[in-house]
Amino acid sequence: GAALGRYLNEQFDRAAADPGDDFYGLLTKARLGGRPLTREEMLGYANIMFAGGRDTIIHSVACAIGHFAEHPESLEFLREDPDRVVHASEEFFRVFMPLTHIGRVCPVDTEVHGMPVKAGDRASLCWASANLDDTAFEDPGFPIPPESTAIHHITDDMVRGQRFDELALQQCLREVQLVIAHNAAFDWGFLSAEFARVSAVPLDALATGQFCTVRLARRLLAHLPRRNLDAVSAHYGVTIEGRHRAAGDAHATAQVLLGLLRDAERDGIHTLEAVQGVLARRTAAARRGRSGLPRATNGADGV
Repeated sequence: GAALGRYLNEQFDRAAADPGDDFYGLLTKARLGGRPLTREEMLGYANIMFAGGRDTIIHSVACAIGHFAEHPESLEFLREDPDRVVHASEEFFRVFMPLTHIGRVCPVDTEVHGMPVKAGDRASLCWASANLDDTAFEDPGFPIPPESTAIHHITDDMVRGQRFDELALQQCLREVQLVIAHNAAFDWGFLSAEFARVSAVPLDALATGQFCTVRLARRLLAHLPRRNLDAVSAHYGVTIEGRHRAAGDAHATAQVLLGLLRDAERDGIHTLEAVQGVLARRTAAARRGRSGLPRATNGADGV
């Protein structure tokens, strides 16, 4: 709160005047890309340090004590074999999640499990709930250690046959008719490899295809010297928040797609099939242009 902010600023003022080897002095002397950290950046690191070293430890220790108070047999179980403490500690940190949830701002209008979420609304993923939901864990493929079950009460029967990662991906892609990306071939290859790692069902059996905004930009924005995401976003006045991050790039690609579709309509292209037809013709022409074989001719060009 405000009191912590005042305290941190006082410490950074002191360190700026006489930097020592403590936490504040090290941040004062630190360099990022050859420049010193801004005060805002130093305050950010300090807040993370205090949150990680205070709230999470207090929460974890308090929950562990509370668990042993309600289940004294668990404490006796650990006392019988101190080696069990290692697994038990890991389970305490997982089940009694120090950070109970993570919040994000939704970039576009969407729907989550039937609940409409508008652009700018906040959504929260509740880790604490997931850690107590036996349907959210996949079958590990080996027996769950009894010292773990003593803490989280999740048994082998509860997770037998569960493939949460596969089911989650399949459920996601059942709602996806077309994968849209800037340089879709690269993203499609990455997603296909990751999907093959966790699922027996290939990606192309669930998603109907891919749509590349790079290829459409080459067709509609031929006057631009480059058609990467940065260049096309700048052309349409789109600001990329968090470049090279999934959410930021996806939001920018969506805005770029809208701009490209408006330009396509002005060129008389009004349907997805028409766009794909244009791209297919351009691909065929590009392949002929790259070919080392002589092109067919009627002799009119003097060849």
